[in-house]
Amino acid sequence: MPLFFFGIITSELFSRGPGPEYRQLDKKIGMNRPHPTSDRLYQEKRTHEMYPNYAINTVNGIQEIFGQREPSDILYISDDPELKKAIEKN
Repeated sequence: MPLFFFGIITSELFSRGPGPEYRQLDKKIGMNRPHPTSDRLYQEKRTHEMYPNYAINTVNGIQEIFGQREPSDILYISDDPELKKAIEKN
């Protein structure tokens, strides 16, 4: 399943500790919206199955770009300057 849905949604972000307990360390509520790059590609191809895809998560006023490289449960925080520049324009 792709990382994001189109539109702004509420997201819950969890930080987990090491195994085997994987104890919840923190939980934050924020907003999630598609990154302009992924949104543009969706408009062109009309499919959610695009990788990599990116979403912008905002928690307590701080924006982070999360990326999904392939269909999996693993998300990566991106520090790509081009992706960051695209959200500064919006």
